[in-house]
Amino acid sequence: MAWTVQVLSALLLLAAAVPKLVGTEVAVEAFETIGAGQWLRVFTGVAEVAGAIGLLLRWIAGLAALGLGLLMAGATAVNFGVVDDPGAGVTTLVLLAAFAFIAWRRLRELDPRRLLDPLGRHR
Repeated sequence: MAWTVQVLSALLLLAAAVPKLVGTEVAVEAFETIGAGQWLRVFTGVAEVAGAIGLLLRWIAGLAALGLGLLMAGATAVNFGVVDDPGAGVTTLVLLAAFAFIAWRRLRELDPRRLLDPLGRHR
């Protein structure tokens, strides 16, 4: 079940990242509304792509999910508090729950030796 959630989450993240990285009008306007500048739009898009890749790599999926959970916590706060978009807020809450589930499942499997030697050359 965790792999299904990871793959679906990765696809959603990639779909969300593309408009931010390309700079579509909707994405630019959304980040103008936030008032943090366009650097945050690009940073968020890069973080989403990196997180999506991380979710697909079992040895780092738990850490990726943990980082993405933090990203979604911030997005939820912005969606409810700054932008006043409950629909987007609920979406980011659902993603936060998915990332919490993935982190819970994958961090239990985390082998610190694997983080230091991801290709397994020195076992």
